[in-house]
Amino acid sequence: MELIKELEALAYDLRGLKATLSENKRDCDRGLHFDESAAREDQSKTFRLSALFGRLGDAYHDFDRRLDEVREIEERLLDLIDKVEYDTIAQTARKDTL
Repeated sequence: MELIKELEALAYDLRGLKATLSENKRDCDRGLHFDESAAREDQSKTFRLSALFGRLGDAYHDFDRRLDEVREIEERLLDLIDKVEYDTIAQTARKDTL
């Protein structure tokens, strides 16, 4: 039963990560559309580049945070695999001693 709860928690975290990644993608799209709008409004290249680099920096940091989340989920999954393997070996050892 504990295994199921841990797997459900991992699935929940993955769904949250997927939603966050979708939002980050929308932020990138908004940045690109902002540049298109700024070009149509005859904003200076300096203004447009400054805005794009600011948004690029934000996207870079968002990407780093998402990578950290993926690493954390991977670590928890690997720990869970180790636990299942240990429990399987322990059960086999108990059967052999009976």
